Amino acid sequence: MARYLIMAILAIGIFTQIPMLASDWLKTNGYLESDAVEAKSTQVSPNGSQSSYHQSSVKRVGKTILKANKNGHFFTRAHINNKSIRVLVDTGATMIALSYDDARRLGLRPTRSDFTIPVNTANGRTYFASAKLRSVRVGRTEERNIKATIAPEGVLDITLLGMSYLKQLKRFEISNGKLVLEN
Repeated sequence: MARYLIMAILAIGIFTQIPMLASDWLKTNGYLESDAVEAKSTQVSPNGSQSSYHQSSVKRVGKTILKANKNGHFFTRAHINNKSIRVLVDTGATMIALSYDDARRLGLRPTRSDFTIPVNTANGRTYFASAKLRSVRVGRTEERNIKATIAPEGVLDITLLGMSYLKQLKRFEISNGKLVLEN
């Protein structure tokens, strides 16, 4: 009987830790971010039309630390125009490159004639559309009015958070499997 009681106590102890461990794993792998902010602002699409969305009127200033996954990549959630988008931080990308699906989620709908920016990818040359993002926030670091591109449908599976965001920060540094973002 005592053995069952000890096993029950151990099981309860283990099961109380599972939500915290799951939450940490989700944050580390870019599926979850804890702090979201809302207030009123305006979004401008590539064709110039405007629509309302919610966003903080105060730019966030702070420091965010991302942990690399087992392959050394930095996946996280970015709040782009106050919508949560899963991104891969890519220091080799000149600009933020939105996947076609993520751009649509943000309300950006370029026409076929908007795809005029030549881009060399691993699969050859293609053409992206231009966009300007009202705000991009990763954790506690936020920048405004960031240039971006939109990939044609089927070219990118995930949005790349490139240098058009990173170079706006006061600093970014990769060391010991961690990426530090600070503004």
